Amino acid sequence: MREACKGRGPRTRGCGRNRKLGRFRRAMITRDGLLVAVLAAAAAIMVAGAGRPAVGAAPDPWAPLIEDLKPATTAVFPAVLVDAFVHEPDGRTRVPPAGTSGIAKGVVYLDLTLSDGSRGHCTGTLVGPAVVLTAAHCIKAKQGEPAFTQIRVVPGKDGLSEPLGSQLAQTVIVPEGWVVASDAEDYYLDIGLLVLPDRALTDKAGTSAGKVAALGFGKLRHPQLKPRLTGYPGDCLAAACTGKEPTGPGFGMYLWTEQLDRLIFVTEYFLFDTFDIWGGHSGSAVVATRFDDAIVGVLTRTGPEINLAVRITPPVLDWLVARCKQVVPCALDTVREESSIYWLLAPALARQ
Repeated sequence: MREACKGRGPRTRGCGRNRKLGRFRRAMITRDGLLVAVLAAAAAIMVAGAGRPAVGAAPDPWAPLIEDLKPATTAVFPAVLVDAFVHEPDGRTRVPPAGTSGIAKGVVYLDLTLSDGSRGHCTGTLVGPAVVLTAAHCIKAKQGEPAFTQIRVVPGKDGLSEPLGSQLAQTVIVPEGWVVASDAEDYYLDIGLLVLPDRALTDKAGTSAGKVAALGFGKLRHPQLKPRLTGYPGDCLAAACTGKEPTGPGFGMYLWTEQLDRLIFVTEYFLFDTFDIWGGHSGSAVVATRFDDAIVGVLTRTGPEINLAVRITPPVLDWLVARCKQVVPCALDTVREESSIYWLLAPALARQ
């Protein structure tokens, strides 16, 4: 699997390279063997994570790492060079430049600056006053990688037009284990929050129409869940998505969306889907339109034919809420379907 990368330049470690997932044999994946591939990927992830500490155990990979961003450096935006995972026909459609209404509500462009002078972008979602939900790899570097020095949050971005302005993120919150985890261990930790200095931007742009939700297997496996993914893919311009390597400026600056009938597989920790993905999509919310646009996952990685999103489970939801309470003015709009007892039974239910 690959990170659905940040749309960074070619120097970025991990963008565009093969990330093997345990026993997941990429060469065996074909359109006819999609279900087999998904099952193999899910099993590999479960095996890879079987030995990890549980949430609350010592050492705890979910211990919060809360970091204020340092002053930014200037840099030039390089070409975006990442691999595509776009099916034929491409199912993405352009979101009209209408500010932050409708599908675009709460979706933000993350303009990233790194300490080595490189630039890139991701997608995030305003999920409460002054707080953005996204992927951890979009906002916090691993040990030994160039650090993020500035993250600019831009709602309603449409090409060079930024009608609602922007704001620099003040604080990054990710699981501490994300920074030190190996590639085989970090999948379930790839989620995080950005905290803005105040509510000024949120008051203008509004927050996501749906709440961050821990939904049960029954709902997530619904054949008409109608999951939607909206973000800033790096291969798209205003008029069309190319499905090819970008060759000039403007790529990734326009909002595109796609809706499927259902998720193809749901596990205890992950959601698998077949959205058309390109670099810059990382951090996009997986939205269950059937259930009041609930945010049920965060897109983190892509692979041949399938993508992986971190599932919003009750423990993940608890972590997000608790971490937000540590940082003023961070607050989240959430909904919980599952009880803690349900979560204890989840491994058995997942096998039903």
